[in-house]
Amino acid sequence: MSSTQYYKEVSDSQLYNRRLNKSGGAQWEADMHEDTMSKNNTFFSSDDRFVPKPLYRPLPDDFQPSIEVLDYLERFHKIPSSFIDMHLLEFKLYWNETKELHKAWQSKFKSHVIHQWKRQQNEANKTSYKSTIESLTDYQWAQGISFDEEDI
Repeated sequence: MSSTQYYKEVSDSQLYNRRLNKSGGAQWEADMHEDTMSKNNTFFSSDDRFVPKPLYRPLPDDFQPSIEVLDYLERFHKIPSSFIDMHLLEFKLYWNETKELHKAWQSKFKSHVIHQWKRQQNEANKTSYKSTIESLTDYQWAQGISFDEEDI
């Protein structure tokens, strides 16, 4: 079997994995493949231009919500910019301390602000807790209603 036939039988993904792994495949395979690679091929270029970027990153120190996120929060959720600014510092402090890695920090911030806004709205609308007995014996709804003796 000639070397050209061999490379026709080996798929591109196998060759890519061998190049990426560096330990897979024999050295003569890599040397032979160097001669057959195209300069325009981004996956197998001789100068190794293809380096996958890490998908998960820590929160950047200079993180600021994008204009699109701010516009979305103000327009569709009616969240005031003062509330958004207040929670930006809290968001940055938390995620810088945990040092967790995430893919989409803008989306993470948007979700955080929406959650905090809904939480604040729910707390503002809560009534004080009443026991079942208090609820059943509460006659405040009837205050101000008067019945004539004739109606009874």
